[in-house]
Amino acid sequence: MVRNAGGRAFDAIRTLSVLQTIGAPGTIVVMHHTDCGMTHFHDADIKKALVEIAPNEKSSIEASRFGEIKNSIEESIREDVALLKASPLIKDDTQIIGLAYDTATGALTEVDDSKSAL
Repeated sequence: MVRNAGGRAFDAIRTLSVLQTIGAPGTIVVMHHTDCGMTHFHDADIKKALVEIAPNEKSSIEASRFGEIKNSIEESIREDVALLKASPLIKDDTQIIGLAYDTATGALTEVDDSKSAL
C-alpha cells in the first residue's frame, strides 16, 4: 500500500516503479475516498503557504504538483489509472484498477477507466 495526500498516482510512481523491480505486483489498485482533503485545497493555495514557509525553495515549489482533486473523485481515479497505464515504469502486464471508497457507507465502487480524461 502506498499512501499519500490525495492518493494521487504521480506521487506514487517512484515507489511503484521500485516495487516493479523487486517483485511483480500483479495488480495495482488506485483508491480514492469521498470527502478527501484534497477536494478542499488547491495547489495554488498550498504553493503559496509553502513559499511562506520556505521562500528559498520558491522555484521548486512553483514547479510542483500537490494533488488537488479538481472535479470528482471518480475523475481523479480515471486520471490516475490512465497515468499508471501510460507509464513506461509500470510493467505492461500489471493490472490497474480504480476504486472509489464511500466513507459514509463503507461501499467500494469500481470506477470504469474507459472515460479517462488523460
